[in-house]
Amino acid sequence: MRVLWIPSWYPTADNPANGSFFAEQVDMLRNCDMDVRVAVTTSATIKQVEQQEALKLVPIPDGCSIAVPAIPRSIVPGDTAIARLAANKIAAFFDKQNWIPDVIHAHSVFPAILVARQLARIWKVPFGITEHRPSTLRINPKGFRYKAIREAVTKTAFRFTVSDDMASALTTFYDSKPFIACRLPAASSFFYQDLYCGFPEKFTFGHVSSLDSNKCPVNILQAFSQLESATGCELKIAGGSYKEISDLKALAEKLGISTRVKFLGQIPRDDTPELMSKLDCFILASTREAGGTVLSEAQACGIPCISTTTPAGNFAINSLNGSLVPVGDVTSLKNAMQHHLNLGKPSLRLRTLIREQARDACSPQAFAKTHSHCYQEVAAGNQRC
Repeated sequence: MRVLWIPSWYPTADNPANGSFFAEQVDMLRNCDMDVRVAVTTSATIKQVEQQEALKLVPIPDGCSIAVPAIPRSIVPGDTAIARLAANKIAAFFDKQNWIPDVIHAHSVFPAILVARQLARIWKVPFGITEHRPSTLRINPKGFRYKAIREAVTKTAFRFTVSDDMASALTTFYDSKPFIACRLPAASSFFYQDLYCGFPEKFTFGHVSSLDSNKCPVNILQAFSQLESATGCELKIAGGSYKEISDLKALAEKLGISTRVKFLGQIPRDDTPELMSKLDCFILASTREAGGTVLSEAQACGIPCISTTTPAGNFAINSLNGSLVPVGDVTSLKNAMQHHLNLGKPSLRLRTLIREQARDACSPQAFAKTHSHCYQEVAAGNQRC
């Protein structure tokens, strides 16, 4: 089975963390004997357009990459024509390698799905979409871009997204056949971590992600500062820029918790599974979160999670594996943290149950099985776009 993935962002040498989960998912499918290649379609920056670097195809180890210009605010038609130019260059690149996919899989509606539709026409193969971004739901439904995207969505052979709430919202927004929710998978390395091996006595809360305002790290620090009997616990925070960490360190000092909060900064991707496996409770307090790969990763390590009631949280959290709290509610977050602290360090049995639940929902094997079945079905249907 030959599959072309078209993500709208992907890791680069300068930014290896950008869309690292895409590269991991491609490896998951390749490990199941699929021939998966990648055509990255980033949105061109103003600088790239001014320097005439847009629509220049660049080879990358997994395939190719091309920066696709966008009509500013979609004030006139043209996104489809630009996507056609990008698709022609991508098709020529793979044609030179005597490689044509059986299925095309776009990731995000803009610009990926517009390019995918044009490639499907060139190669006469089916295409589908996984939408990751909540921002797609804010596209002006009266604009030219929405019309082009909706036409492409209605031509897809399959439609995935990353949570139930997103599936319902996307189906309504695009007035299309149903989107299907599929958990974002955790890499195998998270499932390979020891579940329990004599960790420190202190109860350890953790947050591993970016530290921008959407992730609400300030709320986590404020909730942590309000815990009762908190001397027996610590908080580890990984990620963030130098300025973000400096600002949060100042807040921790002001709240009187600086000795119990460890800011780890950016950590190598390969070190993340071990860090997560040594937590007792993982916290994701985001304002917006569509899929939440980090929740899958924590659960693969057998770690109970606290999440806000975002689409990702609602999809990933249940009575066994954690707690849900309202978005932006510091008091509820503190109460949930206090609840987990009072329960004590999770038992080996609980960790095992959480991991087994994750194995069924978001392991590489579960992810590959779902996608392999889908690709085979649509390829066998010989659908045309």
